Amino acid sequence: MVRAFKIFLATIIVLGLVFAALPAFLQVLNVPAFSVGDGPFLLLRWRNDAAGSGISFNLLPFGLLAVGIGVVVYGVKRRYSS
Repeated sequence: MVRAFKIFLATIIVLGLVFAALPAFLQVLNVPAFSVGDGPFLLLRWRNDAAGSGISFNLLPFGLLAVGIGVVVYGVKRRYSS
C-alpha cells in the first residue's frame, strides 16, 4: 500500500509540474482560448485575450486522473515484478 501511495504522490507532483509549466508554453506559442472538459469534469481552461491570459483547472478530475494513473502503474509494476 505504501508503494501505491508513493506512485500517487509522484503522479500528483508530475501533473502539478506540467500544469505549472503549461502557461509559459501556451503563452509563447500564442495559443487561443480553449478548455478541456465541461462542467464538473472540467480539467483545465486556458484564456488568452486582450484582457489578459490565465489558466485554471479543477481539482476533482486532476485528483481522479492521478489516482487512475497510480492504480494502473501500481498494477503493472505488481504484475511484472513477480
